[in-house]
Amino acid sequence: MKTIQQFPHEAFLEENNIDSKTLPEMLYKRIQGFEELKGDLEHTTDEDKEKLLNKLETLSHELDEDLEEYFVDHLENNDREEDEQPEVIPELVQEEPTPEPEVQNAESEIKEDEIQPEITPEPLEEPAPEPQEETPEPIPEPEPEPVKEPTDEEILEAMLDDKKHNVLPLELKKKGFKTSLSGKRILVGKFCLRRGKYDTCYKIILKSE
Repeated sequence: MKTIQQFPHEAFLEENNIDSKTLPEMLYKRIQGFEELKGDLEHTTDEDKEKLLNKLETLSHELDEDLEEYFVDHLENNDREEDEQPEVIPELVQEEPTPEPEVQNAESEIKEDEIQPEITPEPLEEPAPEPQEETPEPIPEPEPEPVKEPTDEEILEAMLDDKKHNVLPLELKKKGFKTSLSGKRILVGKFCLRRGKYDTCYKIILKSE
């Protein structure tokens, strides 16, 4: 059985002091997969361990080649970037000519007929104020007319119009009858209320009857 020793890619990382976490994602995941397989060595039999060691060596050589290729390209790209820095050439700044001031003729005279009289602006007419809408005064609500209670004579007349000639004292009071109903014969205007000794109702009679 082969003795477990340091694999090629592990030696490369250690010699160059490289942290696998700083590598590209694909390389880092492959190294992690390698470490998981390497951890299975403790739980395999001698026959299976030999096969697993051969597989790990193959994977380690592939990783070692990928690491060398990655770092060679990385170093070449850095050198190329340093060599390809463009040379900065200062641009020529052209000064713009200063415009010459216009020479005014101080001796120019202004003719009197060319002088325009000063125009006084006419005052603007103020707009007429808009008519204000008059708020209509609230219309007072008419007071309800007081309910006129019928007189005793009108109560009796209304009962006769309804063809009612006999009425109980209690019914008269409910209709608002005010005259005392204690006697056997009661005069109310043109009417007379009369009841017998044993009667409970009053009979409504016209005085002319």
